[in-house]
Amino acid sequence: MNFKKAGLFIGASTLVRLLGGVVTVKLIAVSIGPSGLGQLGQFMSMMAICVLLAAGGIQNGVVTGLAQREESSPERESLWRTARTAGAVASAVAALVLLIAADPLSVFLFRDTGFVGVVRLFALLQFALCFSTLAAGRVIAEKQTLTFAWVSSSSVVIGLLGLSLAAWNFGVKGAAYGLVWSAACPAIVYGIRWLRQRQSEGNGWGIHPPDLSYLAKFSLMVVVSAIAMPTVQILLREHILARGSWDDVGSWQAVLRFSDASLQFVGVLLSSHFLPRISAVRDRAGLQQHVMEAYRFLLPVIAAITAFAYFFSAELVRLLFSREFGLAITFLPWQCLGDALRGLSLVLGFVALSRGNLTLYISAEVFQGVSMLVGGWLLVDRFGPIGVTYAYILTYGLYLPICVAVYLTYLRRLPPSSS
Repeated sequence: MNFKKAGLFIGASTLVRLLGGVVTVKLIAVSIGPSGLGQLGQFMSMMAICVLLAAGGIQNGVVTGLAQREESSPERESLWRTARTAGAVASAVAALVLLIAADPLSVFLFRDTGFVGVVRLFALLQFALCFSTLAAGRVIAEKQTLTFAWVSSSSVVIGLLGLSLAAWNFGVKGAAYGLVWSAACPAIVYGIRWLRQRQSEGNGWGIHPPDLSYLAKFSLMVVVSAIAMPTVQILLREHILARGSWDDVGSWQAVLRFSDASLQFVGVLLSSHFLPRISAVRDRAGLQQHVMEAYRFLLPVIAAITAFAYFFSAELVRLLFSREFGLAITFLPWQCLGDALRGLSLVLGFVALSRGNLTLYISAEVFQGVSMLVGGWLLVDRFGPIGVTYAYILTYGLYLPICVAVYLTYLRRLPPSSS
């Protein structure tokens, strides 16, 4: 399947997710307002960390590892068994930690002890997250783009319906439970698919040390990703709150939600289509071909999304949220410029990920996190809450040329062609 056709399937899936998200975010914004969304922001960041770390953060290792091994080979089955076992152990540890820390986490995330039940329910969800993460990794590795798009869109629709109903009827606490339900939906859909197909390949448990070492490298990459930017966002919310209000935090959270949605298509397309293909490429010509194909497709898409959001920011904020989110109208144009720079750098970032270059990947994540945090602290103090969006532009304005330089250096080290 070529990039355009894959983009069509992923684009349709993403459109479903975005349309569902528009309705849901609108209902949440109307029912709990900017301050409620600001409270949920901390919990959403914690959820983002846990979702990334589900199954020990080995999904990208599963994708690249399975993509590089022949179908039905002993090596492929060994990797799958190791991934299942490691994922189950990691999920058990995560669930135990969340259950033990439920009370202090409730106070830290919500400033209220009344959300302990939400944290405990999310702790028990770790095993479902493990299952859906590994199932998605296998589907992506087998280049089943249509299946991945269908599962993603259907689970999001089911999840968003439940989230909308919970937020509308039960306020902030209902929205928090609704977020947990949304996180569980991919596991439900993948579970139905698994039962219908009765897949048996690679069943069983066991650890093969070389496979575990291979997966651990990708796990460490994801751990850094899961900790770096979400933690930076939590610290910046605290910084904004100390100098403003929950409304300021909620307005930035609204912009972050839009930012995540606008880059969702790019990220999903690269991880589900681009990553398994470049993982098997070992020559300069092949890698250049895939990278240029990605940019030819993504450049006009990123430009169109950025231009639309930049010039129609007021209309988008009123449509997606409510008139109470007036500050978000000021935030959005600047955030969109940062999104464009970040989207362009994602393509080259996936090249480093496909090669399993641990040092380079971690260095990149640390750079982004430190730049965003330090820039955010300084620019919020200088310009007020909008300074956090200036820091976003600064971070990716510096990061993109670094990515280009590293990519060109790496390219020169590859053999010209596979022949």
